[in-house]
Order: sequence, then C-alpha cells, then structure tokens
Amino acid sequence: KEEGQNAAEIMNRAEKGKAEPYQMWALLATDGSYYAEEERVKASTTSVAQAALYRRLGMEVHYAGYASLTEDGLKPKLEAHLSGEEGAEAVKTIKAGLENGVRTLLGDPERREELKEKALGLLSLIEIRLIGVDKDAEEGRRKAEEAREKIRERIERFLKDLRLGEGGAVCLQSAEGCEHVLTYEYEAYARIVAPLIHYIAEDAPLDEVMKFLAYAILYDGYVLPKEVSLTLGHFGARKKRLPLDIYDKLALYIILAAEYGVDVRMVRIGGSDAEIFFDPEYAAKMFAAAWAELSWLWRFGKEQGLFADHVFEKLQEIRKYVEAH
Repeated sequence: KEEGQNAAEIMNRAEKGKAEPYQMWALLATDGSYYAEEERVKASTTSVAQAALYRRLGMEVHYAGYASLTEDGLKPKLEAHLSGEEGAEAVKTIKAGLENGVRTLLGDPERREELKEKALGLLSLIEIRLIGVDKDAEEGRRKAEEAREKIRERIERFLKDLRLGEGGAVCLQSAEGCEHVLTYEYEAYARIVAPLIHYIAEDAPLDEVMKFLAYAILYDGYVLPKEVSLTLGHFGARKKRLPLDIYDKLALYIILAAEYGVDVRMVRIGGSDAEIFFDPEYAAKMFAAAWAELSWLWRFGKEQGLFADHVFEKLQEIRKYVEAH
C-alpha cells in the first residue's frame, strides 16, 4: 500500500494536459479502452512514467489499491480515466473515425485499388516468421507463406468489400447479406480498427502518422539497440464477439504502412500475438518526430529517479535512436 501511495505521489507531480488526437488514437489502439454508453476512456498500468503520461493526456489517475504481478515482481496498479466532455469527445472521435473513414473509402473505388496495390506490394517484401518454427526449414517456409496468404486475403477483402474477419463475416458498412456490422459499440474491435481506418482513409500529414506509431510503440512495443517492434495482441472481447483475429490487424497496419511509406521489415506471428518490426533507421525518424513531446517524460522520469521503470527504460532507448538520427 505504501509503495502504491508513493507511486501515486510521484505521478501526480506531472503537469496535467490535454491529449492530441493521435495520442488518444495510439492509446486506444494499444493499452486503452472505453465505455461507449458512459462515454468514458480508461487505462491502467504498473509504470509510474506511463501513469504520468496519462495525466499529460488529461486523464485522472489514481492508485487502484492493489498490486499486479509483472516480469519484475509485484507492482502497484495505477488506473486512469477520462470522462465528462473530454471522455465524450474521445468516444465520439472513435465513432467518427470509423464512420467517416468507411464513407471516404466507399466513395473512392480508385483509391481503394491504389491502396490494395501498394499494400500487396509491401506485403511481398516483408519477411514473415512464425514463432516456434524454423524459418529455414521447409515447414517454416510453407507456414510463412500460408500466413502471408491469409494477410493478403484480408487486405483484398477489406479494400474490395469493406469486410473483415474469417470468411468476410464482419462488414464495416451495413449491407444485405452482412452477418455483423462493426460499430463503435463493439469497443474491443472499434478502438483498434477505427484509428487505422481513419489514417488509411484520410490524407493525414506523415509527421502525425509517425507520432501515432511512436506512441503506439511506447505503449505496446519493444525498443532495443537494433530492433524496434510493435506488438499486436488478439482482440480482447469478452462480450459481443466478432470473427476478427490477428490477421485483420496485420492487414490494416500493412495497408497503413504502405500508404505512408512506413518501412516495415518483418512480421513475426505467435500463438497469441504478432509483432511488426520496423527498419531501425525509419524508427529513428518516427521517434524524432515525437521527441519534442516525449522528451518531457524522459526528463520527468530522470528527475523522479524512475530508472527501473520499464517505460522509462524504453524512453532511454528511444532517446538513443533520436540522438543517432
């Protein structure tokens, strides 16, 4: 309890701010979630640095009153929420991102065809590995190509019919013969799909897309000296399950990367998640784009002595990439 109170005291020293749209998109696409009816965003963490970042995004943060088991042992759980007008605005942004993105893509078949060609071109260049399978063995090569074919099918289906999921069972636009229509009420899916469709459909500034990806990696990725990756888990739906899986996420991220020229080198697929690996030099550009904002968090972590905090450790590595860039 004392450790939790100390963590809360430290994070509350961070100045409260307001989230930029791409910061909220990145949070919801990774660690955050929302209640559609209550119009409230929520998140939790065991990182004091990340909790401080939540405050910077305008969220109310507090010690949850219990600890959570991590790789580094028991750590106090810190919970954050965004409610009121700002919470409603964030949830409405998800709704608008999903609906407007679909409307934009539906109205431009030529654009969808261009996106498809770009995405399939990038997919053909990406190395695909499966965890637990020898990549150089015949079985490894066969399974990698099977995974590539699954991603290709999802890319083509989405950009042709605006459908996702195994067998195309989920339609993003209500239509005859559509078994499920994805709306913002399907929180576990919409919070991830909406930001990606938004950036795929809209001609956003490259700088903003880089910042979105940099924050997503900060929340849910790995930053090592010669390796930068974003982790994608399965959709964590407990209610209102839809037949969407990790291959749909991979397809959308690859379409986004192809549209904006993001240098993706490899995809590694495991039983419960997948990782997208970026070219280290390109990752340095992404981190540099966001460093003017992230540098305050690095300084805050340094001033508060958060050297064992896993998010601060990630920031240390990000800073090295920025300095090299």
